[in-house]
Parts: sequence; structure tokens; C-alpha cells
Amino acid sequence: MTVSRDLTAILTFLNAVSRACSEAPTPEAAIRDCLGIVARFTGWPIGHAYRRKRDGSDTLSSMRAWHLAVSGDAPQADSFVAASEGAVFAPGQGLVGQVAANGAPVSCEDVTTLPGFVRAETARRNGVRGCFMFPVRIGENVEIVLEFFSRDRADPKDELLELMAYVADRLSLAITENAQRDRLGTLMRALDGIARQLAETTAQVENGAKSVLAVAKTADARRTEVDRANGDAARAIDAAAQSAQKLVGLSREANDYAERIGTSPSDRPGFSTRRWRSLRTFRTASPISARSAG
Repeated sequence: MTVSRDLTAILTFLNAVSRACSEAPTPEAAIRDCLGIVARFTGWPIGHAYRRKRDGSDTLSSMRAWHLAVSGDAPQADSFVAASEGAVFAPGQGLVGQVAANGAPVSCEDVTTLPGFVRAETARRNGVRGCFMFPVRIGENVEIVLEFFSRDRADPKDELLELMAYVADRLSLAITENAQRDRLGTLMRALDGIARQLAETTAQVENGAKSVLAVAKTADARRTEVDRANGDAARAIDAAAQSAQKLVGLSREANDYAERIGTSPSDRPGFSTRRWRSLRTFRTASPISARSAG
């Protein structure tokens, strides 16, 4: 392979990784796409991803994300897949835990002879040999470990592992941007809920204000009616007082007239002494009554 051809292949590889990470709808989809892109670029047929568990234990478990190239003469990898999906690694435990703890890529020519490789037996039965792994960091922590396996003994060159750093960076960016979109979506939903509550509260306040205004109008109308009734009563009282004063005046005029002509009503036929005394009492008391009425 010529240098120009190697460069073309590398640029095509990098472009495919970038496009997969930017266009994938979820981080999980981006990881699956990158597993296939790396596997095809390197010729290593098996790719798998581990991710830090969300329970706060810092252990890594399988994402159940795979790339498995079909080969007619190669053994099936079902047992190796099952063993990988059932394995959980603490930081520093096995190759996966070593990558998580150190944050650096590792490689092994033959995992079936590697001491402490817990999947060695199933790897041997399924024809799995060479391996390389590299981390994907989110901030200061290793969030994901990608692992790739070959069917033959193989040890990738350092240049290949360095190239995998670009894959890790692009995946890290995709995961971070997705998390930011999720946080933004959560914030927007919260703000939308607050806006709806404010709208409902505003409507309730407006309805309450309308009710208060209606009560105020009713009270004002009733107050006007009461004021009108009080005015009518005052005018009636004034009219009654004026009438009483007129009666007192007439009574006095009649008495004066009687005194001037030297007669009294008792001298008149049919006029009893009792009625005359009542009339004189009324005439005497009328000014006091009129003043009381006033």
C-alpha cells in the first residue's frame, strides 16, 4: 500500500467517524456506528463497548453494542458475546478495568494466554485472539471503553492506537452535546410548565378581580339605593315637621281670635268642655312637640 493510498484511507476513516458522531440520533447509535467503522478500517472483525454504570460504583458493564463481522470459516462468537455481556469490571480489574483506571489504550497479541483475562476460555473456544482497547473520556473520567478483537494473534501498531484517540474525542463530543441537549430540553420543559402555571394563575387572578369588581358595583348600587331612601325619609320628616308647625300656628291664631272676641269654644253649642281642654293642652304642648320633631 502506497503512502498516498494510506493517507486517503485514513482521511476517509476520519471523515466517516466525524459524520457518524454528528449525525447519529443518540450517543448509543454513534458508538455502534463507530464500532463498525473502526472494525472495517482495521480489519478486526469484533468490536464491543463497555460503559460506566450509573449506580455510583464506577464499575463498567456491557452496553450490548457490538460489531460482529460474518466469516464463513470462523467459529461463532456466541459464547464470547455472552461472557462479555455478563462481565462487570471494577477500575483496575482486567484489561477493561486497566483502561478505565489509567485512561490509556492497551493491546494484547493473544488474550487466551493473558493472565487474569476472565474471558480467556470462551475466547479460545470462539477463535478470538488479538485485542486492543481505548477509553472515551467525559471530563476527567473514563466513561466508555471500546474493545476490538482479531481472529489471529495480532498486536496493533502504536500509530493505530494514536489514531483511535480521534475516535474517542469525537465520541466524547457527541456524548457531551447530547447531554447538553437533554439538559436544555429538561430546562425548556420546566420553563414551559412555569409559563403554563403563570398563565393559569393570571387567569385566576383576572377572574378574581372581575368578581371583586362585580361585588363592588353591587355594593355601590345598594349604597346609592340606601342614600336615596335616606333622602326620601329626611324629606318626609321635614315635611311632617313643617305641617306640625303650621298646625300649631293655626291653633294659636284661633285662640287669639277667640280671646279677642271674648268667647271660647266651650260656649258654642255642641262643644264639650273636655274637647276644649284637649285643644288648649295641644296648643300649649305643640311648640315642644314641633321642636322635638325638628
